[in-house]
Amino acid sequence: MTVFPARALICGLIAGFMAATAAAEDRRAPIRLIPADPPRGAEMNEEPAERAQQQEAPAAQGPTVLVAPAKPSDPDSAGLPGFEGGFGLPLWRGSSRAAVARLLEGLPQAVASPALRDVLFRVLAAGAAPPEGEGPRLAPLRVGLLQSLGRAREAALLAEAAGLETPPPSAGSAAVDPALASGDLEAACEAANAEMVRAPSAYVQRAAAFCAARAGEADRAHLILDILREVDAGGDPLFEGLMLRALDAAGENAPPLPEDGPVTALNVAMLSWLGEAPPEVWKLRSDPAAARLRARLVRAEAEAEQAARDGLLEPKALLARYLRAAETENSRARFAQAAMAATDPQQRMQALAPLWQDALAAGLLVPVAGATIELAADIVPAPELAPHTSIAVFAALAAGRFDIAERWYLAAAERGVEIEADNDRAVLAWAPMKLADAGNKMSRAEDGLQRWLETGGDEPPYSRAAMLFALMEAVGEPVRQQDWTILLTNLQDVAGKFPAPVVWRGLDAAGKAGRIGEAVLYAVIASGGRARSDMPTAVAIVRALAAVGLAAEARAYAVECLVEAAAL
Repeated sequence: MTVFPARALICGLIAGFMAATAAAEDRRAPIRLIPADPPRGAEMNEEPAERAQQQEAPAAQGPTVLVAPAKPSDPDSAGLPGFEGGFGLPLWRGSSRAAVARLLEGLPQAVASPALRDVLFRVLAAGAAPPEGEGPRLAPLRVGLLQSLGRAREAALLAEAAGLETPPPSAGSAAVDPALASGDLEAACEAANAEMVRAPSAYVQRAAAFCAARAGEADRAHLILDILREVDAGGDPLFEGLMLRALDAAGENAPPLPEDGPVTALNVAMLSWLGEAPPEVWKLRSDPAAARLRARLVRAEAEAEQAARDGLLEPKALLARYLRAAETENSRARFAQAAMAATDPQQRMQALAPLWQDALAAGLLVPVAGATIELAADIVPAPELAPHTSIAVFAALAAGRFDIAERWYLAAAERGVEIEADNDRAVLAWAPMKLADAGNKMSRAEDGLQRWLETGGDEPPYSRAAMLFALMEAVGEPVRQQDWTILLTNLQDVAGKFPAPVVWRGLDAAGKAGRIGEAVLYAVIASGGRARSDMPTAVAIVRALAAVGLAAEARAYAVECLVEAAAL
């Protein structure tokens, strides 16, 4: 191998990158939102803010200086360095090791619910005294499950802390892959080019080569490839084949692609950009990480939407798919394109509102709102936008943005003093706001649910109202018997597939006994990893989470279930 020429080429390439970077019906008073304490900014309460700070370190991207922790006496008590999950009480107190191992083994491979995915990550990553009794090692199970959640970096850190053999590092880049996952090739290429002026890995150099080819800079792409072939002889044959296609403008000289290759975010992005089908053998790979990457290659919008609903496709990647769709018949894609193209905030809202309404009816509001809510961050709820209040509040809550929902609710409530239609909008927004209100910022209204019904919140057979009332009670909000009585007219059962009796019983028992970790695992299993539209299961999960002190998480999941039920 010729070392010095390669180094010279690398130095020249880095210098070039540095130079490029430098250049670069009775009217009633509206329900008022009255803070329980003096305003504290956008935070819903102090406890979630503290939790967010505790979680910030293990979830952060970029370089991290780590001090090797002392190996614990019981490796199953290990967690991410300095991370205890923010639970406040012993995570596994009262649980048995054998039962927890069974629950860990029974978790679904994909968890679509953002609320459950977040709290499950915290349970798996937190350092805590292990459950009592005999049973299998838990640390290896936790490491594998973190990998299944797409948290390879955290899985490696946990393995090291527990004294396990560190999983082989997945090919990828913490700087580049998040942008590739969301379908934002511009951001991915910016990250790759920035990494090239540091000490780029072979993976980052491949990404930079692809970005050069994509930008029409064939000479730079060939230069990077020459260096890669010299210092990384094994390479990635699939990437090599894709690069030949990317550099062959006419598409006539490139040989057939290899029959297999590593399933990486970069290879997936290149296949998508080139319009190439993935290797057939990829379909045989059942591991969750590969399934998530394959989901980015689906061609039809309907397939992408199903993948997003199942938690296999990032919301931003779904939005990117919408924006790439030319002359599409998918109404959600058309609305998304209009919202992205609008420069005026009010015009943008005129596209976002029907997008969210359409997504709600299709059972897609959680991922669609998650991908687009930032487009509403600068929109002022002006009087001419008042008809969009209900869907704006619902979408903001579905995306976990209580602050945006609060802005729309307050605007309607203030106008409602004089305008009956706005009073009605505030009344309709109050109920889901109160359900999501983990910070106790919303006022209590004794007749609030009755007024919500009378204003048009639901109609017979009242299935949505029954879900709302039950979820309210599950998070500790009182519901009057007379409100329940209204629903007895033509009441119909809510259909749904119930979890196995042993799971149902275990969920209830874990909640009542205060077994935090066990309650979370049962909740994820009972839910199938997604928001539930059947009231009994949704209520049981929310009640169990609230019973073990996870009030904010219970409310977040309750909102997801309410959104899911609204689509029926």
